[in-house]
Amino acid sequence: MTTIQPRAPREPIVPPGQVEHHAADMSVTFSADLTLAELQRQLAEKSQWLPIDGAPHDDAIAGETGGARWNLGQMVLRNSTGPLRLGFGGWRDLLLGAQFINGRGELITVGGRVVKNVAGYDLTKLLVGSHGVFGTPITLTTRTCKRPAGAVHAHFDRGALNLPELLASPMRPQWISQSGQIVVGYLGDADTLNYYRNQLAGMSARVVNDGLSVDEDAGLRHKLWPAGSARCRVSVPPDMLDEFIDRSKLWPYLADPAFGIVLSGGGMDVDRAAIRSAARAVGGQAMFFDESGRFIEMSMDPAAFDVLKRLKSAFDPDGSLTPLPANIA
Repeated sequence: MTTIQPRAPREPIVPPGQVEHHAADMSVTFSADLTLAELQRQLAEKSQWLPIDGAPHDDAIAGETGGARWNLGQMVLRNSTGPLRLGFGGWRDLLLGAQFINGRGELITVGGRVVKNVAGYDLTKLLVGSHGVFGTPITLTTRTCKRPAGAVHAHFDRGALNLPELLASPMRPQWISQSGQIVVGYLGDADTLNYYRNQLAGMSARVVNDGLSVDEDAGLRHKLWPAGSARCRVSVPPDMLDEFIDRSKLWPYLADPAFGIVLSGGGMDVDRAAIRSAARAVGGQAMFFDESGRFIEMSMDPAAFDVLKRLKSAFDPDGSLTPLPANIA
């Protein structure tokens, strides 16, 4: 008679604080409690990196607030995706798999190490920007990229660039940030950077910063995209960005003009009614956060919000995780 052995309980793919780097496959599995800086250090040993916006050094954690204290799991939950999305994609593009604890305390495993590894719904992306309403990440698996040799930045006055033409040209940057001025960033190997450098000489840049390291590039992007201290995140059609800014009277603000994403607040309260109204007028959506970074309000189509509530009930039937915010449609 065959004895059926009970199945061993599921365990995390990697233990806390650990990394499993599959360099030949250009992928990595890591514990969600790691910082981005620590992961980048380990990937750099194989000339690879994770192209996502965030604090480039752990020593930034002591002197900064918000996103500088986030580990990689928190970065996924808060969707720290910033301007670098233009060149390399965001968390939804980079994530291949995840393990997370749901509201019942169960370890859920979704996705894997390759792109086409499951049929059905892609639950991995569900974690991105979810703020913990569905579960807490334990391990994450992402793509990796070849680590660039360096970076070049160019600063332009707002009216000096035709953004659609730039994005369709060979001078399409890897990232763009807009506030009082527009900053574009280029990353690549030595030959690619030489090409960008030569082309920028014939453009109307106010300032060109050359010879930057990858960490220096990450440091500037971290200052230009302080996701951790934002009190609102607004998504609008890119061609309606300037109209939204004018309507909302938003200042200061930081924007990713390629995708129409706007951050504001910098740790201060914002005029939610004005921002909500301006976003709605241009076909956009707004999300608001309190001083701790917890989201407290969102604007979403009622039908979509109903789907969100049903998903919440499936993963957290007892309501033990972060609650859904108020929805102002």
